[in-house]
Amino acid sequence: MAVSTGYGCVRTYDTRVGKKCRSSDQIFKNSEAMLTHIVKSLASEHHLYVLTQEGHPVMLDRRFNNRVVRKMPGAKGTARDLTIFGNNAG
Repeated sequence: MAVSTGYGCVRTYDTRVGKKCRSSDQIFKNSEAMLTHIVKSLASEHHLYVLTQEGHPVMLDRRFNNRVVRKMPGAKGTARDLTIFGNNAG
């Protein structure tokens, strides 16, 4: 399980092991970059999408301590929620 915090961290939990946080990774240098939503990618089990307080979606790679793989900037305040749609082709 992965959760985003209001302090710009993504925390990972393994409920099979216990209730303690397995990892807590600071995504952005400034602590003002609040993360509001988090969604798991359907295409890759290693990617997470998070939404910043400014409305910018960011793709993270869980294999490398939630390193930012891609930033998707747009107009500030545009995105307020994330939803991943699947493709049943192939």
